[in-house]
Amino acid sequence: MGAQVFNNPKDHEVLSRLFEYVLGGKGGIVMDFFAGSGTTAEAVFELCARTGLNCSVILVQLPELLEDNFKAATGSAKTTIQNAIKLLEDLDKPLTIAELTKLRVQRAGAQVLAKRQASDWNGDVGFRAFTVDTTNKAIVETSPEATEQQQLAGLIDTFKSERSSIDILFEALLDSGLDVTSSVASETVGKHEVLDFDDGFMLACLDDEIDDEVVRAIAMRKPATAIFKDSGFGNDDERINAMQVFALLAPDAVVKVL
Repeated sequence: MGAQVFNNPKDHEVLSRLFEYVLGGKGGIVMDFFAGSGTTAEAVFELCARTGLNCSVILVQLPELLEDNFKAATGSAKTTIQNAIKLLEDLDKPLTIAELTKLRVQRAGAQVLAKRQASDWNGDVGFRAFTVDTTNKAIVETSPEATEQQQLAGLIDTFKSERSSIDILFEALLDSGLDVTSSVASETVGKHEVLDFDDGFMLACLDDEIDDEVVRAIAMRKPATAIFKDSGFGNDDERINAMQVFALLAPDAVVKVL
């Protein structure tokens, strides 16, 4: 990490041997509810690189502010936290333990991959970081008598304006029970962004004001599922036309309008 930025870090090699014993030579999922410095992830990477197992790891860490910890720390711990704060400041990252965890996992993964031992290990040291938050869906439940005329325009979109297409896609994945660790790629079709989940299994265009070109392009690739935003269609006729395009070009596809 370039400096001592963790207080009392665990020995990842000891943890690696412990996980190997518990797993009994089989793959599995290792979960750490108090990720801290991310040692558990490095231990799992080391285990996989050494034994050829392909294990997943899930880390949970609250975004504790390092500045608050610095105020409460004493002695050498204060210096260590100061080092961590400087590291994150230099990288223009938020000053939280969670950001430090992600940085450790990224660097440890690259280091273990460079020294891999088992040829049958898939070498997967990638990870996704999720933040617990409220739903992406806009709160539009309101009674007619409590709604004024000027409020109607703000109730058209079913999603919060500050949420991205990636946010909406992953909530849809969770709602569908799909594996959020599968690949997601972004590509441009015409003037629209199309998100490709799991190598074409699901295609999503979550832009506003989509056109016939992108609808046809997605349908011609025959995904298992296609997703659009309701506000992407200008009116009911456009939505019905899109359904007819899929009925013709990709009759087996499930089309979801969110």
